[in-house]
Amino acid sequence: IALMAGEIASLLVSRIAAGLLDAKERTALVEAQAGLTQAQGLVAASDRTDAVGATRLVDQVAVQLANRGGGTPRLYDVLLLSAAAGVPQRGSNQVSEGTIPGELRSTVGLGQRQAWAYTQIEYTDGRSPVPGLAVGAPLAVTGLGSYELYYVFPLVQETQTLDLVRRTLALAGLVLVLLLAWISWFVTRQVVDPVRGEQRRRAPAER
Repeated sequence: IALMAGEIASLLVSRIAAGLLDAKERTALVEAQAGLTQAQGLVAASDRTDAVGATRLVDQVAVQLANRGGGTPRLYDVLLLSAAAGVPQRGSNQVSEGTIPGELRSTVGLGQRQAWAYTQIEYTDGRSPVPGLAVGAPLAVTGLGSYELYYVFPLVQETQTLDLVRRTLALAGLVLVLLLAWISWFVTRQVVDPVRGEQRRRAPAER
């Protein structure tokens, strides 16, 4: 029974984890697409074709997109990266470029399409990495060429929720095992002890 309870708990945790991550993916993709549309609008409306103006445009895009994710805790952070040498790259909240997996960068940069991957969010200020979801898409910036726009969503709350579920199920499993042990002891006392007492009473008569 204890083994069966453990299997059920494991199945429940897996189902809950899948549901949480699926909901996070849907939300992240919608938010990232809205941000990409906003970034494309900013680039299209800009006439900054010189290097200085293009750099300011990159700053403007990064700041405006990152501000939408503000709050405590932040909903997401933004990275504007490029494979080209000598062009400005920007990020919010000191998120490190190393947060983005190499395979994801290849898919977005070379494949020129939106893609996402689970990752560990790293910070340049020495903060501990946290689990996250990175969503990227290509973005052409006038005067600078091809960029990759990444939205990075922390999964701290989802991780905390799963930890709480695991602890709750573990406690419930322990209570269930103790309850079953008590029921077994109680049944033994109610059924077996009277039989033993009857056997003791009969023993002298048989002698």
